[in-house]
Amino acid sequence: MDEKTRELRDIFVDVTEGETVTETQEEGHGSLATDTEIDDRLRDAVAAMRERLDFRTDLDDEALARIVRGVYAGDDDAALAADLASMRAT
Repeated sequence: MDEKTRELRDIFVDVTEGETVTETQEEGHGSLATDTEIDDRLRDAVAAMRERLDFRTDLDDEALARIVRGVYAGDDDAALAADLASMRAT
């Protein structure tokens, strides 16, 4: 921390009567895309992967896209399996 930064920090602490100069960040992030657009992009990415990579699965692009969404949402294996089971039941 250089001298100027130290001075600004000291001023901030004096003015706010606080001991910290950092603000906690909100969890998550925003998106300019809608859920439908994200789902479309995921299905497109899965379709492209299917064309380029050598993998086999009984799951269609929709199911694979839902798994990707679930993984990034923090779902565990049991939740992913339940989602797939409910998807197949409909």
